[in-house]
Amino acid sequence: MTPTAEKMVLILGMHRSGTSSLAGMLKHYGLHLGEEISTNNKHNRKGNQEHFPARKINNTLIKLHGGTWYDPRIVTEVPPAFATEIRQLKAQFRSEARIYGIKDPRMLFCIRAWKDEHTVFVGTIRHPALVWKSLETRNALLPDKVVADWDEVWYRYNEQLLALYRESAFPLVNFDWPAQRYQQAVKAIAFSLGLSGDDAFFDPNLRHQESADLNMPARCLELYQELSAIAEVEEKKLAAY
Repeated sequence: MTPTAEKMVLILGMHRSGTSSLAGMLKHYGLHLGEEISTNNKHNRKGNQEHFPARKINNTLIKLHGGTWYDPRIVTEVPPAFATEIRQLKAQFRSEARIYGIKDPRMLFCIRAWKDEHTVFVGTIRHPALVWKSLETRNALLPDKVVADWDEVWYRYNEQLLALYRESAFPLVNFDWPAQRYQQAVKAIAFSLGLSGDDAFFDPNLRHQESADLNMPARCLELYQELSAIAEVEEKKLAAY
């Protein structure tokens, strides 16, 4: 029997754009996310599925480049100590599963630090108005509230997502799709990765902020429309699964 090819699946997308849902669903199909992940928190009942050590590395790398998660910078330099830490982390994942994944929205800006010959991307998008509402709702509950232009934050994350897609196409889903369509698309992605099984993670009741009635900057809407069209193209590519 041919051994399963190694894959490191990086789950890409803006905060509050369905990355937790995508990661959790793929985990139920068999994607190994490691043991040190969030599975329950006050802002996401099923957890955001972020790998704590990876998130810490990415936060620090972005900070070293003068940014934050809400004012990100593309990581261009990876200090040797961090490169070693990342190699060790990937080796740990590899020892546990041949197909493993990391979910962290900051990864969009830290690709240079992580990408290797085993890396594959999957991504998710969501309407900027819905992300704006979700971020504002969460921010209001934080003791250390963030002051940020959420339109600009959304644009920078999704601009980077589009740039990576243009370099090399990868599966992309739209978190705004109706539940059945969305679930089928994620199932197809799972099967395309060599995973199998059933999803018991997705719950449409966990999707909040269903109305996108805010006036968004034209460039955000144009970018969303472009990414939405890409998601539909990728959906068709996966129709065989």
